[in-house]
Amino acid sequence: TLWYAAATKPWPPTPTAIFTAYGNLTRRTDKMKYVCDVCGWVYDEELGVPDDGIAPGTKFEDLPDDFACPLCGVGKEQFSKAD
Repeated sequence: TLWYAAATKPWPPTPTAIFTAYGNLTRRTDKMKYVCDVCGWVYDEELGVPDDGIAPGTKFEDLPDDFACPLCGVGKEQFSKAD
């Protein structure tokens, strides 16, 4: 089984394989972060808030109108884009 895996994978890896792996590790995301101006809690669009039913990948503008900071309870109008 180990010999089979070694026999089926090219070694050394091709430059294309290395570039692809490196590119996947360094790929930037278009997801933003927003900080609560009152308590400093950070909403990360990439992570969402699964405990509150907000799926990962949910954009800040797509949050429900009644979204509140999980720590201090203020509305989303009290959030600013993180730098």
